[in-house]
Amino acid sequence: MGPMRAARTFLLTLDTHNLLASTVEVHADLYGSLALTGTGHGTDRAVILGLLGEEASKLDPDTMTASLNRSILSATLSLLGRHVVPFRPEQHILFHRDQMIPPGARTQHPNGIRFTASDVTGAPLFSATYFSIGGGFIVEDGADVNAAPVMTTSSLPYAFRSAAELLEMAKRDNLRIDEVMMRNECARRGDTPDAAEAVRRDILRIWEVMQSCVARGLATDGILPGGLRVRRVQNAWQLVCSSSRRRARAPAIARAARLGHHLRYGRE
Repeated sequence: MGPMRAARTFLLTLDTHNLLASTVEVHADLYGSLALTGTGHGTDRAVILGLLGEEASKLDPDTMTASLNRSILSATLSLLGRHVVPFRPEQHILFHRDQMIPPGARTQHPNGIRFTASDVTGAPLFSATYFSIGGGFIVEDGADVNAAPVMTTSSLPYAFRSAAELLEMAKRDNLRIDEVMMRNECARRGDTPDAAEAVRRDILRIWEVMQSCVARGLATDGILPGGLRVRRVQNAWQLVCSSSRRRARAPAIARAARLGHHLRYGRE
């Protein structure tokens, strides 16, 4: 999710500077862990989706593959969905597996990605470096990767920096942890009359996405994307476990594990 957000953020910044229309090429250079895990973790796909203008929170998994295939087959990319440029992943997304940090970067973090937009002469129009710091969060080069996370903001009613502080606050005010977090989330939304309902709606949306992810995994056969040729086994596990409901649960799980191992590695 971090590389996707970084790609989209780069283009939005480019557009703010009125440089999007002059862009003829965009290159993405990945370093450190992003380069080493690379296609196996779908980082290249995430970069392409971000350059297309997709947002992780709004991305439809059922149309995602079609969007990627269109870009790859046409050898073009519609930046932010409105400015088409030539694009070939093997040429425009480079994995620098021998370098941990982008050259010249001030931030020293092993998840770096640098984007460069060029004009018709090949001259760079704009370049920016980002770091994926986990949880979908990104920081631009020069920012503090250890900056205080959201829940340490002093304006929140329950600002904390550790689980121990969170527990102490909950105990002090006789609140459950979810009640503490609800008050913080409502405060982040300005404590408006509908803040609590908005928080519940967002939580439900996350739950629905998680449920859809599980259902899609259980219903899908074949090979996982990423180039590592790893076979999907969730569907086989579900079939074995479903047919074993009248049997002891432990043997059913063991059989499913053996079947999954066989499907993945081709042997018992």
